[in-house]
Amino acid sequence: FSDIEGLWGEDNICFTAFRQLFNGVGNDRFGPKMNMTRAMFVTVLWRMAGSPEAEGGTGFTDLKADWYAEAVEWAVENRITEGYSKTVFAPNDNVTREQMCVFLCRFPEYLGHELPEGESIDFADADRISAWAVEQVDACSASGLIQGMGNNTFAPKNNATRMEVSTLLARFITQIVEKYTVQ
Repeated sequence: FSDIEGLWGEDNICFTAFRQLFNGVGNDRFGPKMNMTRAMFVTVLWRMAGSPEAEGGTGFTDLKADWYAEAVEWAVENRITEGYSKTVFAPNDNVTREQMCVFLCRFPEYLGHELPEGESIDFADADRISAWAVEQVDACSASGLIQGMGNNTFAPKNNATRMEVSTLLARFITQIVEKYTVQ
């Protein structure tokens, strides 16, 4: 990709793109600072799971694009995500950093995998994390998947970028490989 050279997440972007979890955004670009949408995020997790067939029939009326419809249906069927209502998934809404942690923590449950336990980070802005995401943000920090944004902050309401998500997923994949590698 022509737009990742020298970025802090360059190696992680290459790691995830090489494994065909992420595609570029066109014109030989990755779009590292672009916000990750709900459709993009569940599509990446769906690819990590091997692109399994979804049974369909979620009832969402806003799944318009073929490139993500099956991934969304799969993610909802497997309780990795849910819609805002029975008919609205909002595929083009940006994923916040706290939502990123919730989605990622539900994915290992689907795989039958547990995140490693450790000491979670006591973020200075922990009071801004939504109650429904506190447990997952703690799990992601305790496992070393997230490290914060500097100044000991997590910025839970900030949108997650494609570079941040590729970094999180590269760490997750590496943890699984290390856990199951024969010593």
